[in-house]
Amino acid sequence: MKRFARVLTSAMAVAVIGASLMACGQNENETVAPYEPQTQDEAQDEPQPQLEERAQIEPSDDIFSFQFSLNDEVFALPFKYADLYNAGWVFMNNDVQLRPGQRSVSSDVINDDMTFGVSVGNLTEDNISRQDGHVVGITIRERNAGTGTQLVLPGGITIGNTLEEVLEAYGEPSETQAGVGFEALIYSLDLESQVIIQINLETELVNEIRIRNFTER
Repeated sequence: MKRFARVLTSAMAVAVIGASLMACGQNENETVAPYEPQTQDEAQDEPQPQLEERAQIEPSDDIFSFQFSLNDEVFALPFKYADLYNAGWVFMNNDVQLRPGQRSVSSDVINDDMTFGVSVGNLTEDNISRQDGHVVGITIRERNAGTGTQLVLPGGITIGNTLEEVLEAYGEPSETQAGVGFEALIYSLDLESQVIIQINLETELVNEIRIRNFTER
């Protein structure tokens, strides 16, 4: 009986040691959760800009005002990212740092289910966070318009307008660029200040609009 008790005690000790080793092994080989895109709530946890009251903008019909109406609110490039954030738009990816004169690549901002592309620039002489910069470029494509984003240029041009309507509103472009299945109408003051309206050659409808203006006027 004593020999059986010793054997049972030894077996229990081995089981305990084995369980401990398995637990250690699980900690050492712990699986990292896969990356998942941020939701709007998670994006709002990122550092956010200081909010200030924004002056109202008188709408213009001049394409070189670099204005656009975003869901019936008028903006003019460049403007503080804080103004966009105050209107309910937040970046879907993490914040980045910008050197003087640097601009970020276009990244989507989100407001509920609506999206469009935004580029932020550093117009200061110091290194800053993107949240403290100025919006210097925007991009809207058919997929963005499909989320409910309503972005309209001076003269009423938006995604889905015809080539004829664009030419009637703004006249002949400064230049055109052809691509596979599209033609880009470029209305330009200089390389830093342009409105680019892309036309689908099959439908002859606007399927992308880009505005950039890195210069405060």
